[in-house]
Amino acid sequence: VNTPTIVNDGTFRVQNGTTTFNSTSIINNADMLLEGTISGSATVNFANGLVNNGTLTFDNTYASATRNLTVNISGGVLDNQGAWNVVQTGAGSSVTVTGSLDNSGTISIDRNMTLTGTGISHVNQPGGTITVQEGHTLTVTGTSSSFVNDGTITLSGVSGVSGVTTILDVSGIETFQNNGSIIGIGTVNGTVLGNAPTVGLSPGIVTINGDYHMTLGSEFEVELVGEVPVVGYDVL
Repeated sequence: VNTPTIVNDGTFRVQNGTTTFNSTSIINNADMLLEGTISGSATVNFANGLVNNGTLTFDNTYASATRNLTVNISGGVLDNQGAWNVVQTGAGSSVTVTGSLDNSGTISIDRNMTLTGTGISHVNQPGGTITVQEGHTLTVTGTSSSFVNDGTITLSGVSGVSGVTTILDVSGIETFQNNGSIIGIGTVNGTVLGNAPTVGLSPGIVTINGDYHMTLGSEFEVELVGEVPVVGYDVL
């Protein structure tokens, strides 16, 4: 697709196969859906980034087989200022996004997703929210790459259990700087710099499989409502 500028104010759907957008500017103000279907997985290439002001949905709609979704941002960034929902209404599948993320909106991850790329930076801006739903993993990986969280990341594990199935994996990047909040119940793989996770959506447990470096001015918040670990008080 070589149209210089694309502005979507309706419904924009891209399904299965490989689609490449060479447009200088793509802006979604309404509904954009990138989907794997009964016909196969989908690869979508954006040569100059994507701006989402509306609702962006990544999905596999086919119930009987895996249909993966690969999104390549070769220039620019994926600039999410609206709502980005990663779902699977069909069979289990994965999402891989290669390129830089700049999020000031909301991201809900209800399907395993990987953010990857070499020498790139990801940022969750102040006011931006990223929620990893129960049983899923957000993996951020890439040589010489970094991720700065100035907003809120929520790990939606279940209170009273270890939460090992709800994971933020930053072990594959050079630095993960948490200036904002990580809340909920789950596991962080990799080194965390800055604020400690705020454990629990009610008392619960967060596991860091790596080092935690508390910098000047960093905070660690816990809930104390009883004497039983995980149920009565938070555990990091």
